[in-house]
Amino acid sequence: MTSLDQPYYRVLEAADLLRVSRRTVERLIAAGELVKIKVRRSTLIPSESLAKYLEKNSEHQR
Repeated sequence: MTSLDQPYYRVLEAADLLRVSRRTVERLIAAGELVKIKVRRSTLIPSESLAKYLEKNSEHQR
């Protein structure tokens, strides 16, 4: 599993970690599957949100 060593990730960083496109991360945010935090013009995703998403989806693949 990927190590989440930062407290927050930008959308592109999250996409790289999840191995999906930026648009897919934006869709996951819109669907409520990932939490976002807006800081001025930046969108940040808490590492806890990514960890929960990865845990939830890895259970479905077992």
